[in-house]
Amino acid sequence: MGKSKKIKKPKTKISWKQFVNFWAHRGLGPEEASNVLAEHWLEKGWNDGVNFNMFKTGDNEEIGIGYLDYVHEYMKQEGLMFKAACTKLATINDQRTVDTVTFLLIPNAVEKNKLIVSPTTFTKWCGWWRTYLFSDEYIETLKKIERDMLKTGTAIKVKKKKAKIKQH
Repeated sequence: MGKSKKIKKPKTKISWKQFVNFWAHRGLGPEEASNVLAEHWLEKGWNDGVNFNMFKTGDNEEIGIGYLDYVHEYMKQEGLMFKAACTKLATINDQRTVDTVTFLLIPNAVEKNKLIVSPTTFTKWCGWWRTYLFSDEYIETLKKIERDMLKTGTAIKVKKKKAKIKQH
């Protein structure tokens, strides 16, 4: 596998006045605009996967790295690939998974001690976190372990669902 490319952020700048006008023309004040962003930013995948405010502190980075190490151990234990492991942990509402998302203060992700984001969205987040927190060399080592697990037949991959064709 080749080295994955980092997604570049556009270099456009927007002034505060332009930002306020943008939301004001849509009938939203500061509080409503903040709620819209908090509710939909991560859930809809509108994150470039590189700049995570939740990992700006060392404690949160340790939480993220510790959780990803937990996922890697779970992978080996259950014979799952990374995506399949993340999906399963989210689906079963694993307590450590819920606690990690809670500690990282991700808006609208946990409610009543359960993940309310889809397992697919959570799996995307884990992939982004892994790319952000671990070096490329370490990720290549992990991917090599996954390839070896596939070759020996000890790993289960996430099965992609085929899109249904709508007929009119």
